[in-house]
Amino acid sequence: MTPDPLHQNAVQLNHGWRRCGAAICVLAVFSVQAWASTAAVDEKLEALQEAQAAFFAAQQEGDFEAAAEHGATIRENLTEARALLEQANAARSRDAETLMQYATVLAFQDQSDLAAEALKRLTALHTDHVDGWLGLGEALSELGPGRWAEAVDAYQQCLELDPAPDKAIHAWAGLGGIYLQSGMAQLAREAYQRGLEIEGDDIRIEAGLAAVDVWEGNLLEATERIDALEFIPPTESQLLEQAVDRLKMARFPLPHDADAHASYARMLFRVGRIHQCLLPLRRSLQLDAEDHAQWNFLGSVLVSIGQIEEAVEAFEHSLSINAEQPRTQEILEMLQEADPGQPIEPPEALPDMPETAPLTPADPIGTPPS
Repeated sequence: MTPDPLHQNAVQLNHGWRRCGAAICVLAVFSVQAWASTAAVDEKLEALQEAQAAFFAAQQEGDFEAAAEHGATIRENLTEARALLEQANAARSRDAETLMQYATVLAFQDQSDLAAEALKRLTALHTDHVDGWLGLGEALSELGPGRWAEAVDAYQQCLELDPAPDKAIHAWAGLGGIYLQSGMAQLAREAYQRGLEIEGDDIRIEAGLAAVDVWEGNLLEATERIDALEFIPPTESQLLEQAVDRLKMARFPLPHDADAHASYARMLFRVGRIHQCLLPLRRSLQLDAEDHAQWNFLGSVLVSIGQIEEAVEAFEHSLSINAEQPRTQEILEMLQEADPGQPIEPPEALPDMPETAPLTPADPIGTPPS
């Protein structure tokens, strides 16, 4: 199946921004009122915010041409906003809002080192600036393990200032991510739990706890948490990928249980290990051959990688167990009527397919179950 170049472009844009958690989250965390420099910069940042929202909306709708256009608008506004700020010598400013604007633009451009410098200056000049400490924690955490100790200090400084609930949750989630990547799963769980005490259903916290569950081998619990979420933020999706990779490298022994293997398969699928999920998925069906939903999952995965004959067999097996599945029957008939050897676009809703869109919003393979 030949990937759509517009889709590939949207994926590239999305993956570029995923590398910088501060860049993705900063518009949601730092309010527009913190951007009060020149009117021209305000205008560019507001246009950027609108384009970012439109970009992700287009991805969710599968309109990759529109997503590419919005991506171009984002880049254009970033470039122009940065030029205006640098003309005003923003890096040497003593004004908190100007430094915050400058750091925001730098973070979006994946220049976390320069963003951190701007935010270090901001917090040195304005020691009680909650957003400054929070942004500094984000920027430093993006710079790798050598700066994580400083990031932890920044997050803790933010929390000591008694921030608003949404910012406190953001700080606890940031701490949880650093602890988990440092191999301190218990500390990570404690940090996420502190965030959970503030807001019981925050997406970052729940996704972070799912990553801890995977890290510790609690796949059933992790799958339950993930299935309850509408989407997974980029930073936490990376944590999930790392936790799954660690689980594989440690050769974690799965219980001799169909549900455990099915959960592992779903988690591999969610982090983009499409082909790798087939082995545990088939094993789950060896352990419980009467689970029609897992046969649907197998068929859907096979459709997504172009193995149509095998997918037909899987859907037929599912219907032999439970004939009352109109969506599965519809997909089966579509596959049976397709011309052999011709590429088939995956339907919008494959039966019992885990949703990968929360992990990689531009990925067209993952679709909600019917």
